[in-house]
Amino acid sequence: MAEDKLTAIQGARILLVDDNEINQLVIKRLLTYLGMKVTIAENGAVAVHHLAEYPKQIFDLVLMDIQMPIMDGREATREIRNLADPVRDIPIIAISGNDSVAENDANLAAGMNAQITKPIELHEVFEVLAQFLKKQPNVPSSLDQKQITLTSVKIDIPGIDTDAGLTRVAGNKDLYEELLATFIASNRNITEELYQNFQKEAFNQNEFLAHAIKGTSGSLGAMGLHKAAHLLEESCRIKQFDRQAMKIFEQELKQTVEAIEAYLMHCSTQELELGFLKNDDRQQLADQLKLLQNQLQDFDADALTTLNEIHAKLDIPESSQFHLVECAINDLDFDLALTKLNQYTKLVSNL
Repeated sequence: MAEDKLTAIQGARILLVDDNEINQLVIKRLLTYLGMKVTIAENGAVAVHHLAEYPKQIFDLVLMDIQMPIMDGREATREIRNLADPVRDIPIIAISGNDSVAENDANLAAGMNAQITKPIELHEVFEVLAQFLKKQPNVPSSLDQKQITLTSVKIDIPGIDTDAGLTRVAGNKDLYEELLATFIASNRNITEELYQNFQKEAFNQNEFLAHAIKGTSGSLGAMGLHKAAHLLEESCRIKQFDRQAMKIFEQELKQTVEAIEAYLMHCSTQELELGFLKNDDRQQLADQLKLLQNQLQDFDADALTTLNEIHAKLDIPESSQFHLVECAINDLDFDLALTKLNQYTKLVSNL
């Protein structure tokens, strides 16, 4: 990365417009890694509101996803171009999973300045943003060498290109594992939802769901699922229920989820074996986990309080396996939370 370009983008204020939680985490991490400040808007309507509310242009550039609920990226761009000066001229960069000429032309016609293709790559983000951002004031002229060197981390998950996935989060292993856990928690009922939508001939909704999974799986490096989701998305676009595409998608999703869960379980074991949990805390942890189990069995809302107490009082890591418990409790899916908690408790008791 050229140092002059790094200097130009450091300190830039970016409005990231994307409805997908994993995309938000990945892109925000990359932009922060490059020295930028990020505000997230979950759809185009929120983005337009942000920019209209602050006509003095508190943002330097917009990264705009294309397919979003409420207001998509192109409609939002057209609205922004009709705002007052100077905000109407803000650079808007499309984020799209479609790299076709037609897609790029449609984005340019809507008023966007350029396009970045998903899965997001650090080098492409850097080059495109450096092209449209002016040198920021009050920013050091050089970067600490640590900031421009990706952490070398190696992990192995069958069927997933983890090297690519880690590169997209600048080598941050903890964040990558959080994304893996979030992916499972967000998509555990997706197959059932897709079939229900097909029965109602809700092809547009399934196209949106397949598009979202295509983007997130690509970011994680699950390229088999990424391709399967793309096939399903295309069949939904022409309003056709393609049984073969759905079968392939189900198989890829099942294999991906099983591989990730096996890895996260292994991570939890490793973290505990590394001694992050103090010996004096083990009995306290066992007592708290038993209380949490009882509360989940009784569908007791106090489970949320106990979960917070475990984090606050015990010196345990934010392990990926325990994160699955937390996600399920926060979703009020106590049956799933109990299953994941039993797995976690078994890990603790065996050490």
